[in-house]
Amino acid sequence: MAQVFQPDSFVCVDALIGLSSIPDNSVDLVVTSPPYADIRNSYDGVKASNYVEWFLPFAQQILRVLKSTGSFILNIDDKCEDGERIPYSFELVLELRKFGFKFIDTVIWTKKNGAPKGNRRRSNYFENIFHFAKSIDYKWLPDDIRTPYSPASIRRAKKPIKQNVSNREGRVTTTYKTWNLHPKGAWPTNVITFPKDNGKTPHVAPFHPDLPKHFILAHTEPGDLVLDPFAGRGTTLVVAHSLGRSYIGFDLKPEYVRLGEELYGLNGVLSNVSP
Repeated sequence: MAQVFQPDSFVCVDALIGLSSIPDNSVDLVVTSPPYADIRNSYDGVKASNYVEWFLPFAQQILRVLKSTGSFILNIDDKCEDGERIPYSFELVLELRKFGFKFIDTVIWTKKNGAPKGNRRRSNYFENIFHFAKSIDYKWLPDDIRTPYSPASIRRAKKPIKQNVSNREGRVTTTYKTWNLHPKGAWPTNVITFPKDNGKTPHVAPFHPDLPKHFILAHTEPGDLVLDPFAGRGTTLVVAHSLGRSYIGFDLKPEYVRLGEELYGLNGVLSNVSP
């Protein structure tokens, strides 16, 4: 009988085994950043040419466990090899659409500090975050991720805007309108900036808590279940917990699960199931 992992736990287990333990249609949001193709030596590398084939079994499980209103947020980047960018992330997007996911949007995550890619290539200052959903009726709470208006926008909105209106006799009358600013700020955009992680904890690819927070607020409500199948040190999980959501996460490395326990007080579980 397969081991079942309970919500509010961070399990040291292969992600595919962990995912297979989750019931159908039970997860509200998946936020994850899987190991990129063959560039991290802390996990077994996957070649860019094999990446899509490697990831599709995880995708099958993610699609199965998502609710009909659920979303899947995937942060991933391509690899440069022999002077050429290998676009396996875009190949994956196309395959996930064929697989049954709805491709909702691309969010550009801009960074203040870019990484050089060689003397014949620009430094990389952004990564893609792809938003998929199980249906077009996904949960969407834009007011919770609005950003405050700039002072210039507020000043501009206070000035009446002239409108010229012509009636059927050919006479022109002038009317004025004012902008009705939303109290929570501007409508969310698909270009976002998060602070750089402080880098003081031992994980090869940490991201700042504001990244999962943005998507958890946008696509879940208190009490919903958030899943990260490649949880690293557990950042997504602790943010979900702090926002009143349930969480479940998986990672192969026991040292990262212990790190999540020590840093965040997560409920670490060492699985007795082997890959």
